[in-house]
Amino acid sequence: ILSKSAMFVRNSENYQNRKDMNELQQALQSKYPTTAKKIITMYYEANGVELSFTSVDKPRLAKMVEQMRTTLALSSVKTYAAQLKSVLNLYSEELTMPKGWEKVLSVRNDISEQVYLTDAELQRVIEYTPDTLTEAIVQQQFILSALVGARHGDIISLTEANIHGQYLCYVSQKTHIKAQVPLCDTVRRVLSGQFKHNLAIV
Repeated sequence: ILSKSAMFVRNSENYQNRKDMNELQQALQSKYPTTAKKIITMYYEANGVELSFTSVDKPRLAKMVEQMRTTLALSSVKTYAAQLKSVLNLYSEELTMPKGWEKVLSVRNDISEQVYLTDAELQRVIEYTPDTLTEAIVQQQFILSALVGARHGDIISLTEANIHGQYLCYVSQKTHIKAQVPLCDTVRRVLSGQFKHNLAIV
């Protein structure tokens, strides 16, 4: 049975932990409202403890980065790690952080490997007969991406209205730059609903 004084100490510690957790998580949400929840979730999944000033240390940060590397694209890992590092740096004068913790959150680029399809391989994708609606959608999105060279966010918004004569015209959602791409027959057929496996393009 805990004495009243021991209970008071434990309750105080719990209160401080909650305060630390709320302060760090709120700071993260304030600075990066669109990604904070993902960062907080990844930290918890990697370590089994909530992200807080009292829980952050080098091994836990390293586990979080390693966990993200196995489930996310490298660009996302770099972004989330840099954002967490940025928020922690705001409190660097108030916190006692282990030496070299910044390096743990400084994610380096891996050596990239270019992968491409030959014309024959791309033709096999075009001629493939999908078994399900999902396969048909993925097939047509991939064909458009390969033949147009547009990002997925632009591909899913393309319609027949983007066809202007012998060109496909669209404005990139990311760069806001207008693109004009020579139109091939396969792209025309997909966007006009004449593709032989056209079930439900995006």
